[in-house]
Amino acid sequence: LDCEGSGNTDNERQHDAQLFAMAVLLSSYFIYNAKGVIDETAIQTLSVVTSMATHVAKNNAGWEAPHFMWVLRDFVLSL
Repeated sequence: LDCEGSGNTDNERQHDAQLFAMAVLLSSYFIYNAKGVIDETAIQTLSVVTSMATHVAKNNAGWEAPHFMWVLRDFVLSL
């Protein structure tokens, strides 16, 4: 299931939360696609994601959380 990303300026946060919930409930893999380096904003967004997944798992005994993959695009490591 591929869906638009969160933080779209044309939509409200409630739209992002509803879209995320639907995607997580229907998917077997959750791919977090991020651009650039891992920063505080990415960690905060991931914290919200894990909190929602934990809440869903507590309220649905038979539900199995999707596998998680974090994809970093356009990342360059300087040595």
